[in-house]
Amino acid sequence: TQTLTNKRVTPRVVTVADATSLTCNWDTMDVCDQANTQATGTLTMVNFAGTCTDGQVMRLRLKSTNVQTFSWGNAFRFGTDIPSMPTSTGATKTDHFGFTCNTGAATIDFLSVTRGY
Repeated sequence: TQTLTNKRVTPRVVTVADATSLTCNWDTMDVCDQANTQATGTLTMVNFAGTCTDGQVMRLRLKSTNVQTFSWGNAFRFGTDIPSMPTSTGATKTDHFGFTCNTGAATIDFLSVTRGY
């Protein structure tokens, strides 16, 4: 264990390819970034690759030209206040999503969303 003082932790921002499916990777990124120019349709959110540590956080930054309807992998879990996230904003707006790894439940828990930047 080390105590860090006056240190900055620079997040690993990785751009993923424009496609109809999206896979983030716990091992290589903290921010998963996609500029999605696909026609209006379905964006499949594949369960994240890699091995996460309990409580690890992943952010998704999605800029979509057109509205995408999300299809979530079976590891994603939503709470009672945000029971699902059906679509992106589209209109070349950026949406931000937050997730955390829950190793005890073997899930990717959806934490937050802020849309339309």
